[in-house]
Amino acid sequence: MLFSPLNWGMGHVSRSIGLLKDLQKRENHIYIACSAYQKEFYKEYLPDCDYLLLEGYPFYFSGKGRFSLDLLRKYSHLKSFMDFEQKQVNHWVEELGIDIVMSDHRYGFRSRKKHSIFLTHQLNLPLNILEKPAQLLHDFYLKKFDTIWVIDDMESSLAGELSKNKKGWNSVRYIGHYSRFMNQVIPKEKEDYTVLIANGPDIYAKQLVEEYLNRNHRENLKIIAPSSVRKFFPKHDFIVVPRQQEDKMIAKAKKIISYCGYTTLMDLKFLNTESELKPTIGQREQIYLYQRHCL
Repeated sequence: MLFSPLNWGMGHVSRSIGLLKDLQKRENHIYIACSAYQKEFYKEYLPDCDYLLLEGYPFYFSGKGRFSLDLLRKYSHLKSFMDFEQKQVNHWVEELGIDIVMSDHRYGFRSRKKHSIFLTHQLNLPLNILEKPAQLLHDFYLKKFDTIWVIDDMESSLAGELSKNKKGWNSVRYIGHYSRFMNQVIPKEKEDYTVLIANGPDIYAKQLVEEYLNRNHRENLKIIAPSSVRKFFPKHDFIVVPRQQEDKMIAKAKKIISYCGYTTLMDLKFLNTESELKPTIGQREQIYLYQRHCL
């Protein structure tokens, strides 16, 4: 099996760990095509997988919440990269004897020769009227895949309207919720500290850290952020430990602060931890999830 995650923050990497472990238990040998940074994350959880270098989509985010405009400006580059990655997938299929290709929200990561699966929680994008053509484009790419695996239950209990199969596509399968915490022992007694997880595209992760550092000083606030964000705050101590140890700290926390991403919601389901979430400015998916679960 050949798998690749989207590079929009680390949520797609994190949520796929539980699923990939499940697939390994079913005797699938997995090749993961990803960036060097994503590989560093994966290797701590999935050391037995084989890794192939594949850079992420050329996203650029202004940090002003204009996600649709930011993506539109880069669409020609995105389209070129999708064409390139499809050729790369076909090469790996032939070279490595791949029988199944799985994409976590990478539209171009598929093969015409082998069964290709698209992994998502969004069949329906939360768009305003002016953005409706984006749904047509989304549908166009999804229909190129043989099967669509929706990371939600059939009741759409977490993603709500986003994951409902409103068009009645026969290719849709609901596979439930996945998290890297799903196979971990979660302590029932929480310790008296809060963990802020700075996630999503770097510019928005930086904004989240700035907000909470400027709001007040909390002695019991521990912050987890990638090195690309930590460099902006040289005077602040961040949690920098191996991933498995980091997970234990998150699992023990009395409260978690983060953006309201779908991966975070799935993690919280398994962690059973109090949370303070907020939507990333301008990201309609998170605004919808915040209104559904946090208000």
